[in-house]
Amino acid sequence: MSELTSVAVVVAALVSGIIFGFNLGTEVESKVRGYKKPLFSIFPSASLLGLALNQVFSLLIVSTVMVAVAVLILRVGNAYPLSQNDRYVFVIIWFASIAFAKYLRYNYWKRKSEK
Repeated sequence: MSELTSVAVVVAALVSGIIFGFNLGTEVESKVRGYKKPLFSIFPSASLLGLALNQVFSLLIVSTVMVAVAVLILRVGNAYPLSQNDRYVFVIIWFASIAFAKYLRYNYWKRKSEK
């Protein structure tokens, strides 16, 4: 694995994990903010089905952006067809960056609720 490939795998995993992690709300946030309207609301929110479809559609958009960013970074770094070792590194860093982004978001809303 070349140095540029390694950097591309790490950066792609970090960026896509942070995008996904920051999109996931926390329980503290919902207590402080109340109902959080989804990022993209295309269905009426008057029914439970509309609420669920808006959440699914919003998650679909964010997931598409996350995958597109990761693939773009991997292609720029000439690392797109990932080897088995690259896949392990990507997944480990991806989960770690999701946890880190979720932790940051939790701490932000925790501090905000204490004010």
